[in-house]
Amino acid sequence: MSVNGYYGSYGGIFIPEILFPAFHELKEKFAEIQNDPVFWQDYQHNLANFSGRPTPLTYAAGLTLGKGELL
Repeated sequence: MSVNGYYGSYGGIFIPEILFPAFHELKEKFAEIQNDPVFWQDYQHNLANFSGRPTPLTYAAGLTLGKGELL
């Protein structure tokens, strides 16, 4: 694949033409942040806590019974 996303002389980027400006803006922004350690820390945090992957247990005081109480 070439730098511009093309595959040989017959392949290409398969997105609607109206999305080209947004696509190029996204590529530029990613190029700016891909070496930013703060971005990757935030990214890893969001993957672990918000994206459907296994997450740490969250204590829910409003749903927890006190010691010795039964439902």
